[in-house]
Amino acid sequence: MSMYSNVVFFRDKEDSQYQDYLKVFLACKKANIDLPKQIDDYFGGDGLDNDIEEPLQISFEPRKWTGNSAEGLEIDIDKIPSGVKTIRFFNSW
Repeated sequence: MSMYSNVVFFRDKEDSQYQDYLKVFLACKKANIDLPKQIDDYFGGDGLDNDIEEPLQISFEPRKWTGNSAEGLEIDIDKIPSGVKTIRFFNSW
């Protein structure tokens, strides 16, 4: 069985773009009207059934690193999207 190391970024729930889009989403949901395409796409493309927390998670493919009897992952700081508050490193089997 192999182990895989992964990285996921999470935007801050207070991120200005997220908050602006969330307001539009919630207003459309309350009025029971279709979302504008840009808002729908941002939240996952499932219309009013979107998971409003989906855009908070950003998949990321880190660069593999190998050194003296060690290996790991590298992330260049300038590759981290704006609005990211948390970086999660995890291993899975």
